[in-house]
Amino acid sequence: MKLFSVRRVDELGRIVLPMELRQKLMITANTPLDIFIDNNGNVVLRKTTPYCSVCGETKNLTELGQKNAYLCSGCIGDIKNLYL
Repeated sequence: MKLFSVRRVDELGRIVLPMELRQKLMITANTPLDIFIDNNGNVVLRKTTPYCSVCGETKNLTELGQKNAYLCSGCIGDIKNLYL
């Protein structure tokens, strides 16, 4: 594991990710990140993998507006069938 730098948390609880790290991982403004604690007690940041808000599928997704919410083609079909 490579240490990029040491950063301090500011008074509002924020940290700044180093530019080199953001560039390497293609993290830009408004990139959604998962934040969790692993089994060893480490805080982990991970780029969010989009998934269907209904069933959890990760393929054939359609984004709902600009809200980082998605539906898969199967659930879209099921919803259409309910209303047609």
